Amino acid sequence: ARLFDQFYRAHNETITGVEGTGLGLSIVRETVDTMGGRAWAEFPESGETIFAFSLPSRRAEDAAAAGTKRGE
Repeated sequence: ARLFDQFYRAHNETITGVEGTGLGLSIVRETVDTMGGRAWAEFPESGETIFAFSLPSRRAEDAAAAGTKRGE
């Protein structure tokens, strides 16, 4: 979706005066992708926009082992 492209800003009369660079959602998507997850937007009929993401979880033992390998 273009919403997650760098510098993309939706053009809508209702958001006149809202400032921003258009980088926020692209940073979210890049971060979530790097972590092996996914980010998306939903547009329910009620009119609001819902931004969501999911990330894979690791078992506590796996996380502890990863910390040990890094010298933590």
